[in-house]
Amino acid sequence: MRSVVLDTNIWVSTIIKKQGYYAQMVQRMLPHIEVVISEPILSEIRHTLLKDRIKKKYQLSDALIDQAVHGIRAYTTVVTHLPTLDVVSKDPDDNVVLATALAAGADFLVSYDPHLLAIQKHEGVSVLTPKQFMVILEGSQ
Repeated sequence: MRSVVLDTNIWVSTIIKKQGYYAQMVQRMLPHIEVVISEPILSEIRHTLLKDRIKKKYQLSDALIDQAVHGIRAYTTVVTHLPTLDVVSKDPDDNVVLATALAAGADFLVSYDPHLLAIQKHEGVSVLTPKQFMVILEGSQ
């Protein structure tokens, strides 16, 4: 297994629930797998966390959000030059996540977004739920 891309929803869940399932998954992955991200995903993470309803509900300050995004950038590989895709027609914003995986030559894209999961596989990138990915991760260690 070379690399994996995590969808924005996984990163947001990791940040707001530091001891949750997704945070534990990320902690288990980082020593063993290259985790790849792109500037558009980082921007979407920040934008999502800055929404008033999320900031208030999870008591997030701007400084904490900036620190979290900086931390993600520090522990991941940032890819550039994303291909332009029109694969996810039901939610075109999801195309950038798939484009990140393709630009990285990633083995897996991990998400719980139904629009991405419906793809299953695209140009060698398998789209898996976190639970599906954990089964593979545990089998490779």
